[in-house]
Amino acid sequence: MQKKEFIRQLNELVPRPDPVTTEALYRFDRECAESEYIDMLTALRVVARNFSVETLQGAYELIQHQNAALPSEMFAAAVCLQAGRTPAEVSQLAVKGALMGFFGPERPEEPSRIAVCTVLEEGREQRFYTMDFGRFNPQHALKLAITYGRKAGISTTQAMACLTMDHPEFAKKIGGPRCILHGWGSELTEALFQLQPDCPAVAAHITCNADLGISEVACHPLWLERNQSQTSMQRM
Repeated sequence: MQKKEFIRQLNELVPRPDPVTTEALYRFDRECAESEYIDMLTALRVVARNFSVETLQGAYELIQHQNAALPSEMFAAAVCLQAGRTPAEVSQLAVKGALMGFFGPERPEEPSRIAVCTVLEEGREQRFYTMDFGRFNPQHALKLAITYGRKAGISTTQAMACLTMDHPEFAKKIGGPRCILHGWGSELTEALFQLQPDCPAVAAHITCNADLGISEVACHPLWLERNQSQTSMQRM
């Protein structure tokens, strides 16, 4: 995309564009072009579709701070901004690498597959998130984790954190790249849980009660609508 067109589209997208900020984002986008799977303009369009106008403005202004978020980190940055972090604080999270590996939608029309997950076991609550909502059955996953935990001598919570998308395969350690659940005890997980229920960035809240062997899923209405719409388009 030519610079003039990039600037035009970005200035139309954000509520309060600034020439210096827009210019900096264009240069940064060019620097990232070869290594990123998503461009900055698309990343900000995804933010606009899933978060508030002020969060979009904050994501746009991250470049004003010492360390900008990469286009692939912009969705995670938006989660933190929406949860109340300042752009300066989110910039520091980018420095620490806390925004890496968190994958939201790649296109504005794509529904978010981010869901928060609470695992209840022996009166304790542990929080996670998944980036694969709709691609696995929570009830089936919980049953596999209960069985595996008993055999391996670990808690069901630990087993859930090791269960992979290749289930019934379990990772050797918690939080591997193919694991269903991520973010045990992370700041990003806490930020996700702080989002308002009407935020479409979180597709659902999954609750897994290890003691009762029961899982419950509360889907965001917009996720159901967008997912059905995308499925219909793929069938055309």
